[in-house]
Amino acid sequence: WHEKIAKRFERRYVEGRLFRDRFQVWSRILNKYCNAKETYALDLGCGAGNFAVLLAAQCHSLKCVDGSQAMVRLCRENLANAGYENIDVSVADIDEYCVKQSSFFDVICCSSVLEYIDNFDVTMRKVLDRMEEDGVLIFSVPNADSVYRRLERVAFRTMRKPAYYRYVKNTFSLKNLSKRLGSHALDVIEAHYMTDAPY
Repeated sequence: WHEKIAKRFERRYVEGRLFRDRFQVWSRILNKYCNAKETYALDLGCGAGNFAVLLAAQCHSLKCVDGSQAMVRLCRENLANAGYENIDVSVADIDEYCVKQSSFFDVICCSSVLEYIDNFDVTMRKVLDRMEEDGVLIFSVPNADSVYRRLERVAFRTMRKPAYYRYVKNTFSLKNLSKRLGSHALDVIEAHYMTDAPY
């Protein structure tokens, strides 16, 4: 799916109000947790590199991975255009990448990734195996309590639209997400809505 829409998805961060708002939220969070030059960061599901460029400016070391070749190509281009040409950007399945990695990371980011994975808990264990003991995991998932997300589910069941929804496998309320994360010995430090709750 993301292979087909890579360029269009990248443009949304410039043209779409909700995506611009989303970028601002992510920017504030990354500035807060990735402002140390000794930080080692991993961007899982880096997409076109919208957040990788921010991470590269603030971290000592950054690795990026995405399952889409088209997205990785755009990520490399955007990093190079921003002056970051030596960033490790790989095409790989997230689970396989984490298993093969030997490095540990202070910050791991997953923007618009975890809703598409087959098994949330299995992937989470593999991701956390690569995180430092005092590390931070920053990610986004669709809000199951959102009125808009509920309407999306109904629309997809009745009209098969929006098309991307056929790939969505995980949505969470904040309460349920906190419980799932707790089973992995994770504490929720903070949570943000990308637009006005409950929408």
